[in-house]
Amino acid sequence: MIDHEDKFIFIHIGKTGGSSIEKALNPDVTLDGSARTAHTGNTDFLEKHWNAQKYQREYKDFFESYFKFSFVRNPWDREVSRWKWFSLARGDNHSFSKHVTSHISNCQSDWLCTGDHYLTDFIGRFETLQEDFDVICDKMGRPRQKLPHINKTKRKHYTEYYDDETRQIVAEKYAKDIEYFNYKF
Repeated sequence: MIDHEDKFIFIHIGKTGGSSIEKALNPDVTLDGSARTAHTGNTDFLEKHWNAQKYQREYKDFFESYFKFSFVRNPWDREVSRWKWFSLARGDNHSFSKHVTSHISNCQSDWLCTGDHYLTDFIGRFETLQEDFDVICDKMGRPRQKLPHINKTKRKHYTEYYDDETRQIVAEKYAKDIEYFNYKF
């Protein structure tokens, strides 16, 4: 998501509260969860989940001058959320264990950096979503607002879905995120 009036780029990593952020930043957009290309006023909604490197390539003329931000989430919690989303949105009825062994996502930090250099100006956390969104509003000179909660699912605490094997798989796959963002199970 790029807003040319307020000069920001939001790098939307899946299952980190991004749909709620997009809706708050541009209430006119319809968020149906699918990949889309649209233009609403001064805001471009492109393929829903572009990484920072793609924004940098496609918008090289102003990438450096725009405020760039994203959100990350505890990897173990994120994988439970992804599994629930796949189950509900796509009708996948496989177990959580099968999801972790066959459908696990890439590190979130891979969306935000080139090598060890992060391309964002601010990285918020799902765990402090509203507080970090307030910081973003302040940096952009926008009034603070309460985030809507889009794509909420009912489920138990993420720790209740794991056994030793699935916990270790996520720990290994997301090792970079766990270290950089200091996440713990």
